Amino acid sequence: MIELATRAEQVALLFRGALSAETHTVFCRCRGMVRPAIDAAGLEQDLLGHLALRYETEGRFGLAALVAARQEAGERPRFADWLRSVARMTLDPSDRARLMDDLEALLGSVPGAREPANRFRCSY
Repeated sequence: MIELATRAEQVALLFRGALSAETHTVFCRCRGMVRPAIDAAGLEQDLLGHLALRYETEGRFGLAALVAARQEAGERPRFADWLRSVARMTLDPSDRARLMDDLEALLGSVPGAREPANRFRCSY
């Protein structure tokens, strides 16, 4: 359980990094003046929507139901708090690990999510 809590913290940090990732380079024509705001709720919905479809297709119905329940919840805790709560949920340990692996891979693919927020990236 300690390992899973640590993984949840790592994924939460990647989520925060993805929200604050810089997308402009020093040589960008906008000269760093344009910084698109990434909506936390939108990013979360995109991630979970992708995973819900993947898990449903793979026959991982427990994971699909968990992710769908999070998506459909009205008032809900912050994403990082929900990640931490996964350790206490009734869920197969391999499903917990799979969820963390998938979230880490998806969030890690966001340019700059694993790097300091003061680095510049751009495609302008």
